Amino acid sequence: MCSSGNPLFAFSKDKLFEQEGNWISKQELFNDYLEYVKNKHLQRMTFDKFSKNILRFCDFLVEGRKNKERGWYNVRIGGINYVKF
Repeated sequence: MCSSGNPLFAFSKDKLFEQEGNWISKQELFNDYLEYVKNKHLQRMTFDKFSKNILRFCDFLVEGRKNKERGWYNVRIGGINYVKF
């Protein structure tokens, strides 16, 4: 539900959960966001704008690298478990 009128807020509240030690690439998180807004018929934002604004709604995210790939630590999407740090 997008009660705030902000698709990024809705995505973060509906799909993102804090899980210490989990890691997901920035591209994979963005792809999940794109799927979410497509399914909900919401307006999407660019990758750069998404990456800059996601921290406004998910204060538990920590930016970091894993195997030279940029991503986020301490997050999982729904019930999906990602590579554990």
